[in-house]
Amino acid sequence: DVQKTLDVFKFYLRGLPFYSKLLLSYVTTNTESQRDKDAPADIYNRKDIDSDFDAFSAKLTTRPLKGLKLNFRFRHYEVDPDTVVVDLYNLNSRRYAPVDYNSDGVPDVVNGWLTIGKTPFGFAPMLEPMKNDPLYSNGYYHYVSDYVLDRDVDEYGISLSYILFGKYTLNLSWDREDIDRGGRSYQAPGYDYDDTTVDTYTFSIAGNLFSNRINARFTFKYDNIDDPFGLDAMKAPNGGCTGEIYDAWQVSRILHGSADPEDVYTYKLNLTIQPFENLVLNLYGKYSDQDNDKADWDKDVLALGFMATASIGKRVTFNFGYDYQNIQTEAVLTSGLFDG
Repeated sequence: DVQKTLDVFKFYLRGLPFYSKLLLSYVTTNTESQRDKDAPADIYNRKDIDSDFDAFSAKLTTRPLKGLKLNFRFRHYEVDPDTVVVDLYNLNSRRYAPVDYNSDGVPDVVNGWLTIGKTPFGFAPMLEPMKNDPLYSNGYYHYVSDYVLDRDVDEYGISLSYILFGKYTLNLSWDREDIDRGGRSYQAPGYDYDDTTVDTYTFSIAGNLFSNRINARFTFKYDNIDDPFGLDAMKAPNGGCTGEIYDAWQVSRILHGSADPEDVYTYKLNLTIQPFENLVLNLYGKYSDQDNDKADWDKDVLALGFMATASIGKRVTFNFGYDYQNIQTEAVLTSGLFDG
């Protein structure tokens, strides 16, 4: 069962100098997920997971000069989900009761306990930690795991729109996103989420070409992402246990196999043609170059297409289109071990 509450507060003010408008808003939500009482216990042994989200935003739009429009924006939000405690037990350690199987395949318990429990694969033997072990309450591999979405984020930006020569619209914008993960740990201690900063620069120009029947729009966008994956450490500490070394392999594999670029260059071109009153043609293209030099990761995206809209009378419209996409990804995957 999932229960969610949502509250939204907005304040809108207009009539300010230079045709300015101000919008303030606050949003708060709480989401609680309760596990079904008949579901088997998982490794986290949680009965419910609770998450809070709070956001405040402000937006100011003004027109200080003829043909010029400025937009200022800011948003701060916090995501606060529950953390979990994970215990992984070593089957070869004395923290689990040793189990042997007789000639009939029936498990025999030696100096310990054995229970028959329900697993995703049906009923099977399940080991219980030995009660005479003073350390049985904590697993062989024990840590507190912060949820990956736990963060505080600030977003702010400014955009400019200007009319050129009375027929072209020029748009410039800059946006920044600061993600503060507060040193929260990923899996074992020592693998901490770092902070991420994203700067986005956008340029676009649009207008009619030759006549009012041909309209074109070109857009260029550059994204600079500082530390997209946000992991501070890539190697297990000296003398680390098996679990920590396994984490190092997993972290490396995730980083090199992730779709998290450091630089993204995107080009878009859209052309709208109306050769006849009842026929509109739309041609579009997009190319995106994404790369992450730290991870030997690269992606190229090419998209081309067109859409034709023809109307017969006032009530009948026909649409015909074609879309082509080509995505090529290069990645070096680290797969140091496979333990089932």
